[in-house]
Amino acid sequence: MQGTPDICIFDSLEEFERKSAEEIVHLMQGSLRDRGACTVVLSGGETPKGIYRRLGSDPLKHLLDWSRVSVFFSDERCVSPDDPQSNYGMVQRELISHVGIAPRNVHRISGESSPEEAAIRYEKVLRTVYSPGPPRFDVVLLGMGSDGHTASLFPATDALGEENRWVREVFVPHLNASRVTLTFPAINSGREVLILATGLSKAPMVERVLSVQAPTKALPITLVRPAEGSLRWRFDKQAASKLSIPNSP
Repeated sequence: MQGTPDICIFDSLEEFERKSAEEIVHLMQGSLRDRGACTVVLSGGETPKGIYRRLGSDPLKHLLDWSRVSVFFSDERCVSPDDPQSNYGMVQRELISHVGIAPRNVHRISGESSPEEAAIRYEKVLRTVYSPGPPRFDVVLLGMGSDGHTASLFPATDALGEENRWVREVFVPHLNASRVTLTFPAINSGREVLILATGLSKAPMVERVLSVQAPTKALPITLVRPAEGSLRWRFDKQAASKLSIPNSP
């Protein structure tokens, strides 16, 4: 990857979760101070779960005025919000239910609807909040799959080339399932974008992604390039075990 990436590698999963949560609070505090509000995009999966738990617990939860925070989601499975696989459901249990976010400021993707309808509805939500656009999210949290996908932007799916819509339905053949996802035009409009990865299973892809010289649809995560924002990579020691590049300060 060209340029010097902003990388932090933590010695343990505990340190990864604690330091990442503290960094996210710091970034959100900056948004609240500078713009009077903060919009944050949250991802699903196992990697951020411990971070959300820390954000919703003492002492961190008291460092933010959550009444001025709005929550969006990077993607969603086509399930009801009470389904164990729901990204919204996980975030609700680990974070939202523990802090003072007004229900009107929690913008979930309606996974119980058809993928097409859910994508159209979420696009309308974003365009209402960010008219005429682009959607300048303050903080965007993303994971990375062992195949190089992020959000629900998987290799060899047609949503990768989307240039106009901010939200797309996508069918993932190897999962035989549909998802709803933010597109790269929406993600790359973020001010602070953090990519989070943990565990040995991610190590080969972390090494591969950080060695490519140009973005490629074969590795969707390489298409995350904020136009007017910063990109931060945060790993635990296991996920970074194949890297030979230095840890950023």
